[in-house]
Amino acid sequence: MLLPFVKFLRYRSAKFVSVLASALVGASFLSACTPEYNWREVNLADNRARVLLPAKPASMDRQISLDGLSVKMTMTGGKVGDITFTVAHALLPDSKVETQQKALAAMRLQMVRNINGTEIAGGAIDATKAPILPPSIAVIDASGRAVSSRAGQFIVANGAIKKQNLEMQAGFVADGDRVYQWVALAPKLPAEQTKQFLQSFRLVQP
Repeated sequence: MLLPFVKFLRYRSAKFVSVLASALVGASFLSACTPEYNWREVNLADNRARVLLPAKPASMDRQISLDGLSVKMTMTGGKVGDITFTVAHALLPDSKVETQQKALAAMRLQMVRNINGTEIAGGAIDATKAPILPPSIAVIDASGRAVSSRAGQFIVANGAIKKQNLEMQAGFVADGDRVYQWVALAPKLPAEQTKQFLQSFRLVQP
């Protein structure tokens, strides 16, 4: 999809790295106090999509390659305690189904590689927990009214960075000439907040 996600964050501004990259490459993922969530709605891609983030967001963009497709990717995210929530979108050269699928496959593969991870069959973190991924993606109009829904791709993966175990849940979807990914990442993902974040992503009908 791009430079490995960790490197992607390292190379950008110190402000963004302090907000996001520490969740991936910091010396410790331990939080000294109970994290506080301050959810707010964020408009993305010229109001083509919306998502809830639990902290003041930081953003950056970079020209990257998605399996040979050169695109500009914009990433926005926030961190609460040791939990990172990010959403990214990229403008494709066209809206052909083949181009969409090529980009989505590259994004999905690279996100798992970023944490040296493995996708979990069935989408559950463990055998005792039901998946908390959303069943579908809502499509809304400009006023926020739901008009339809769309199937996306959703994954659960386990991995590790610098010997720190990580859990990841992520969604991926294409909409015309744009592709999106939204990712929750932590040593231990909180079910309620992860579900709220994942299900908050909505496409906005032009």
